[in-house]
This record gives sequence, C-alpha cells and structure tokens, in this order.
Amino acid sequence: MSPKIPDPPSGGAEVVGDGVRELLPARFPHVAHAEDAADVAEALPVVHIGLDQLLDGGGLDSGEVVAWRHVVRVSGEPVALADTGPDAAGGAELRQVNYGPFVGSVAQAVERVAPRVEKAGGSLRLVQVPALYVLALWHATERGEDTVTPLDPAPSPFVAGRDYPARLFERMLVEAAKAAGPGGSGLAEDDDGLHDRPSGKDDPSR
Repeated sequence: MSPKIPDPPSGGAEVVGDGVRELLPARFPHVAHAEDAADVAEALPVVHIGLDQLLDGGGLDSGEVVAWRHVVRVSGEPVALADTGPDAAGGAELRQVNYGPFVGSVAQAVERVAPRVEKAGGSLRLVQVPALYVLALWHATERGEDTVTPLDPAPSPFVAGRDYPARLFERMLVEAAKAAGPGGSGLAEDDDGLHDRPSGKDDPSR
C-alpha cells in the first residue's frame, strides 16, 4: 500500500540549518535563544494526496512524495518545519518554512511513535491532503500493519493523536472527499501554513 519513496536529496539538514539561521531571529525577535544554533531533525517524506485521487477511489498508495520535511528545534523546542527538495544538481534546496500550528504536533507525534518504529521496524512519513485540511503521520511497516495518526489541528471526523489502522484511515479519507465534493472543503495548497522562504533583502520578515 506504500508509494515508492525516493531517497532524500543529499545535504538537506545542512541546507535547512543554513537557511533558518537568518530567518529564525527575525521571526522570533523576542524569544530567548532565538539566535542559538538550530537543531535540524532527519527529514520525513511528505506524501501528497489530491482530492481527485480520493474521489477516484485511491488511497495511501495513490500519493506522491512532493517534499522532505525537517523539524527545526532551538534549545530543544520545535519552532519550525522546513521543506526541502532536489535542486538541478541533485542536491537539496530549501523550499518552504512553516511556523504554523502543525510544528508542535509533528514534533510530538514523531517523538511518541519513534519507540514503536524502533521496536517494530518500518518508517515514518507525513501524509497531506490540503483539500481536506488533513496532515497525518504514517507509520509504514513491512508486515502491513500500518497506522496513520492525524495531527492537531485535525478536521472532523478525524481525531488528532489517534492511531488509525491504515485501511480505516483510507476509507475515512475517501468518505470525507465524497462529502466535500470536487471543489473540496480545505485550504488551497499555498495556504496551509507553509510560507515561501524570504529570498530578497527587502522582504520585511528579514
């Protein structure tokens, strides 16, 4: 049931560390330790599932890996999520930085599920369905006992923090997609709390 997961672009953590070194003090000017070195976690593949795929009966295996997402911590506290992708040369480039409500929930969910992954094996990836407001942590296993955990904030009928068997989660996604209709009920993909990395020196956030 798993889509093909490519290898992450090389040097992602270093690229994120370099990129957020300038962004975080400007974003959090009044936060203690905002200028401390950022700790960049190992990347999670982000599996994107579109509404059309769900309406056609697709599930988790219909998704496509669109990015690699890193949790960024400063002094042990999660402060951002950073997305990387491959550049023209095959290395990593920083594409987006997210300071929204999913920062803490992604970090907490990974910490909670990590011991289970260590014991049972498998891997973690994020599942995003922007049209339904859904972001979830997917524990994929070699034995087919996958679980998916919607992250806070989660839309009804999903319960944030609950571990769903993957097949049940898929059915719920399809039902939610049918209820939403072709137009969807969620945010546009560019409005999900992800912000383009400021690149110009005249950007007010720098």
